[in-house]
Amino acid sequence: MKKNSKISAVFLAAAVFLCLFLAGCGKEEGPAEQSDIHREEVKGDYGVGSVDASEGDNYVCVGVQFYQGDRVQIWGEKKSDGGGVYLHREDGTRELLMENVDGYFLDLYSWWWWLDRDGRCFLVGDVGGSEIVRPDMEEGLRPDKEKGVRDNFYYDDYIGAVFRKTMDAGGVRSICQLEDGRIIVLVQAEGMGWELCEMDPDTGALEKLQEFDAASNEIALVAAEGNSLLQLDTKGIWDFSLKDGTRSHRLSFEGTSYSLKFSHVLYSGDRQMVIRDLRILEDGRAELLWGDGRSETLAMEAVNQERKTIVLRNGYVDPWVKERIVRFNQESRDYYVVVEECTDSEYDSFNDNTLLELGAGRGADIICGIYDPYSLMEKGVFEDLSPYMKESGIREEDYFPATFNAWKSGEKVYGALYAMEVYGQCMVKAVAGEEGVHTVEELLDRMLGYEGEAVFRNGLDATGVLRYFLEYSENLFGMVDWENGTCDFGGDLFGKLLEAAKRYGYDERKGELESIAGKIEYKGYYEFNDAEYLEENGIVPIGYPFDDGEHTMTYSSYVMAINSGSENKEGAWEFIKYMLEEESQTALYKDYGLSWIYNGFPVNKSAFEKTCDLMKGNNSESYRDTGDLLPLRTAKLSKSRREDLRAALEDARSAPLRTRPLLDIILEESAAYFAGEKSVDEVRTVVESRIGMYLGERR
Repeated sequence: MKKNSKISAVFLAAAVFLCLFLAGCGKEEGPAEQSDIHREEVKGDYGVGSVDASEGDNYVCVGVQFYQGDRVQIWGEKKSDGGGVYLHREDGTRELLMENVDGYFLDLYSWWWWLDRDGRCFLVGDVGGSEIVRPDMEEGLRPDKEKGVRDNFYYDDYIGAVFRKTMDAGGVRSICQLEDGRIIVLVQAEGMGWELCEMDPDTGALEKLQEFDAASNEIALVAAEGNSLLQLDTKGIWDFSLKDGTRSHRLSFEGTSYSLKFSHVLYSGDRQMVIRDLRILEDGRAELLWGDGRSETLAMEAVNQERKTIVLRNGYVDPWVKERIVRFNQESRDYYVVVEECTDSEYDSFNDNTLLELGAGRGADIICGIYDPYSLMEKGVFEDLSPYMKESGIREEDYFPATFNAWKSGEKVYGALYAMEVYGQCMVKAVAGEEGVHTVEELLDRMLGYEGEAVFRNGLDATGVLRYFLEYSENLFGMVDWENGTCDFGGDLFGKLLEAAKRYGYDERKGELESIAGKIEYKGYYEFNDAEYLEENGIVPIGYPFDDGEHTMTYSSYVMAINSGSENKEGAWEFIKYMLEEESQTALYKDYGLSWIYNGFPVNKSAFEKTCDLMKGNNSESYRDTGDLLPLRTAKLSKSRREDLRAALEDARSAPLRTRPLLDIILEESAAYFAGEKSVDEVRTVVESRIGMYLGERR
């Protein structure tokens, strides 16, 4: 998350005083007993391994659930003349549920199957998540292909359906059955709300029982426990009352190292990474059943008090990082990492409180997700990692340069990237020339000398173009002298920057004009536009304009830093080191499905090479239109594409930190020029005055 929260110097000073005053008040209490969620995971075969291997990819898992007290899976045969659907139990037995089912209904990315206690099947349409179908178990189920399709995909009618219930508003979130036989369905209502409904198993008619307000959008799942419900969401597992909608915690995830992010669980591109069922065991442990058949049991347990607790604080902690925390906690004898994070609605106050604590010399041991850390770095809030790196044998040359440069000042390293997203920039040869451009001056001259009408990039307005020009320069290409605290915007460069940004900035009047530039997105190891593909289409890479030339760019979102006020700096470093080591870095690929870092790459070079060696899929070539200069190309990781990817990571740099306030001033004042209200010279005068004042105050 990249949000900018500004706190005035007066407010910060007062808050620091208050924090220090409060820190000295009251009795000193001993450390509270620390608890965390203990997680165990198993994955059974369900007898699927004994099914005739000749059926291959045509034998697919379309449902998982708890059924008659057991974990079960539902599998289907994809056959041209209709296949069978089978129930697989954990003891390896297989039972035929129904025959003559068309392969259309056995697509995991379109449907998931559920079985009630009477053995009746129900299909929930993930094609928009907008319908429930009950098939006739004797007749089978198939689309009526003679009636055709609508929207090139959806069949108008089904043969063999007892009922087909289409939702008026949104999708189906979950389905379960109470002890008294009632079937409860959680569906999306109009707008962003959700409703609990009772479904008639013979007609599909839905009777609303409870209405949820917008705050309940985090609901991930409801499951039956007797004649009551369990609710699973990002904060934990709850007992839910069908009578009045009240709920109480059964197992809280807050303040633990366990992560269950709502959006990830429900909208993951991999349907097998979705939780399908939930129950509470006799011993009080919670059991989650995932789409790939994994059973995950959770229980709150006390942490060994001999270990020191390390607190990691971030507005949002990626599930993959949570997984690494769990592994670290299992392996470390000396330290135990716990997490402090927030919901999206709490982010601003959470971030402000983080800054206040850091300013007072307090707060978490490991800090992540600070949008603008430079002023804190200057005040010595973050620990220099260089001595720790030297003592631990962590060498910068074993990592891509951005790893330790993102939060670097001089020779001091104040933070380390644990993952990288990388982006390039490209331009048509008609503007950039055969060899591309290598400095911002060259880029501006090419753009201003081009005679055609165009926009820089579709959707990027004049302010966005100007930001692209300036954001990656430490000294705004010589217009700022940090050492002497002076600035000079009087040369030709400033005028060219504004003129080019205004000419090529996108607005509604330029909606039909073509773009001359575009992003090169590296969507993992297969989906990116390589040099050969660019060359074939008359396009050259131009990168992002840094002071020493054009480079690819990476965000500094995935930085971990140590609070210099921490009493557990060694432990904080142990975890950061653990995240940087080859094993954890390689696990970024192995745990891919756990993460929001879908486009992330290891920062460790050796881990990158090992990960590339593991890549064997995607031999077919495809293209996806992203609305940019070129469709995004998907292809196997050939030798040349691997070299292009490695070069992009090696070349990547983060935008400098201390120029952000200057950039804000320039963008704010340039708006009047883009609107035709001020001349370049008028903007120049105001910008030079404001930035000069800012530099003077800093001195």
